[in-house]
Amino acid sequence: MVRNRTLIYRIGLLVSIYLITFWSFTSSYAPGMDSMTYGALAKHILSTNDWATLHYTDQAYANFYQHPPLAIWMMALTMKIFGTGDWVLRLLPAVVSGIGIVGVYLWGKKIRGEWFAFTTAFILLTSTRYLKYSKGFMLDPFLSTFSIWSIYLTILAIEKKSSRFASAAGALLTAALLSKGLFAFAPLALSFFLFSRSTRLAAGYLLGVSVPLTLWFYFGHAQHYIARYYIEHVSERVGHHTFSEHLAPMINLGKVYWPWLPFYIFGIYQLAKKYASLPNLKSASNPETVAGFASLFFLGGFVLVASFLEQYHTSFYPFAALVVAFALPEGRESTQKKIVYGLYAVLVCVSTAMLIQPTSFHGTEAQHPMRIALKSAREKCASPEVHRIAISTGVAEIWYALAMGTWNTDWDAFSTGPGASPGAARSQLLLASVHDSLDSRWKGTGIKSGEFEIFQPIGKSYCRTN
Repeated sequence: MVRNRTLIYRIGLLVSIYLITFWSFTSSYAPGMDSMTYGALAKHILSTNDWATLHYTDQAYANFYQHPPLAIWMMALTMKIFGTGDWVLRLLPAVVSGIGIVGVYLWGKKIRGEWFAFTTAFILLTSTRYLKYSKGFMLDPFLSTFSIWSIYLTILAIEKKSSRFASAAGALLTAALLSKGLFAFAPLALSFFLFSRSTRLAAGYLLGVSVPLTLWFYFGHAQHYIARYYIEHVSERVGHHTFSEHLAPMINLGKVYWPWLPFYIFGIYQLAKKYASLPNLKSASNPETVAGFASLFFLGGFVLVASFLEQYHTSFYPFAALVVAFALPEGRESTQKKIVYGLYAVLVCVSTAMLIQPTSFHGTEAQHPMRIALKSAREKCASPEVHRIAISTGVAEIWYALAMGTWNTDWDAFSTGPGASPGAARSQLLLASVHDSLDSRWKGTGIKSGEFEIFQPIGKSYCRTN
């Protein structure tokens, strides 16, 4: 009875943290410009009923080939059911991330039981970057959750020698590929490694991967997407980078993954020591060893492509939580109570820091000139009249919307751009690079960073220029 009550208390605590961090507007982070972009894409699907090709804007980059469609399809279906209110953009990512947390909990339970499961879920819920990029409509939580469940089912398939589990793992891996593309190759490579000793399970896995991919190729014009995706993501990312650029993901972790990073390093050491003591490949499919491999596969992929963008690292944190928990001491109930008190202290520190100054966890992404210009714009242009900022990267000419204190679901991607009438669909600011050609209807504000400058419509004064 006491044990059941303790379990209820623990699960209740996890659910409370989840509700506060994922659903409260007083904690964590506001949504960013990517959330607005993907929301506008999903909304456009409903208005045109064109599910095959994700049109972006009539002014520039007519087809949005940069990312696969699954998460945007899911959001369009969610909007069809619940409408296009602000809260809907928050609903789907929070639910998907919650399913990912459940997957981590079950994985932890398989390793060492309920206590370990509670610890892993708690660590994940206090990983600030996982929270940040799961609170808005980003593609990364979808990649994270589908990867977690795909690899977890891979473990079950090997344990039960089940082709059905292997096929389900393959289908979920395809869902990860169709959510974030390139970065799903980490769980794909790991699963192939784990299935390497069983031809039957590997065949089941390939069947699960190939069927949904074939359907996408047939119905979704995937052949056009693949060519554009390779040019814009693979060839450009897996190219020449300086040594310091390859270290960017490691630097980010050092800046934003407190206080769990030392435990993660020690956990990897513990797993390596345990794995080295078992001379055969059988230990590679142990749930705790797979968690360590998965975290390293993701981290290695980020280092390989020199990914400095923090949101891309979201998938690392669930697997890292399992490794971190493995580094904590395993002992009797008295030891567990001491660990619980330590976890409570971490929760208080993280929650206080996020409430007082959520920007205190900036990594290398904050050093990008575009981010610096936007930060200056928020400081000098934060007027109730300003409803949006339209942005062009100057590279792919993709237009984003950035909410100014609101989700701004009324944003219309098709009335924005250099050729659009300033203020036609509410007031606008423009972040343009030196590569963009702006007409005489826009004037500079003097807010610059690197090659980027904030512009405002002629006759409007949304920003202080002094």
